Amino acid sequence: MRKLRLSLTISLLVCTGILFSQITSGAITLNVTGVEMAGNENQDEIAAMRSLLKEMNMTIYFQPGEQVNEMNKMMGTIDVKTYFKDGQMTQFQDNMGQKIKVVTPLETEITDTLVQDSVEMKGIYDIRYDKESTIDILGYECYKAIIKLNKGTHTHGGDMPEKFQNRDMVWYVTDAIEINNFKLQEMLGLTLKGTPLLFSIDTGRMAMTFEATHVETSVEQSAFEEPAGNYKVVTSEELKQMEINSN
Repeated sequence: MRKLRLSLTISLLVCTGILFSQITSGAITLNVTGVEMAGNENQDEIAAMRSLLKEMNMTIYFQPGEQVNEMNKMMGTIDVKTYFKDGQMTQFQDNMGQKIKVVTPLETEITDTLVQDSVEMKGIYDIRYDKESTIDILGYECYKAIIKLNKGTHTHGGDMPEKFQNRDMVWYVTDAIEINNFKLQEMLGLTLKGTPLLFSIDTGRMAMTFEATHVETSVEQSAFEEPAGNYKVVTSEELKQMEINSN
């Protein structure tokens, strides 16, 4: 009888979440599952872009107090690692041998790209959660988060195309994985409940949807070590100008 009561008690605790254990260290691998382009009706160009992006993947390494986002672009010829730690964002880019390092305080980056002063930072995004709308991703129950950018600019500055203005971005997040203050370089200033396993990124001219394809529940400490090599140190403004000149 005691064993039966103990079993029922444990079942009740699990159901109510009292014994719920979150994953606080690990790695999430995501692939591009959708691409949408603004102001472009050339279907051949869209098809070529989608084909190019289908090999793109992102890996997010996390442990308490640290997060590293690694992005492989252009069929692996461009590798970008972004480190978030101690209120600072450090990015390493290896573009076919051209190595660049950018170090930026997060608040500086947010205010430079989205708002005029730090007082406005809390109002950048409007987020609504719908826990009744759920999907299963890799065995994790995820609920809907609807995100809207309240500013008339996107995160890279300039005017946002009309197609992307005031539209909702639908993400799916899980409470089973805990990344403290989940961060994306493209959406700095976002304060999110839960960890997304499916999300969209609007770059202004294009929106990409990422979905998790693998979750590791442990991670090597080497994932948080900055890469060795001779990286040229530039400011975020210098990097933006380099990107403009290369287009």
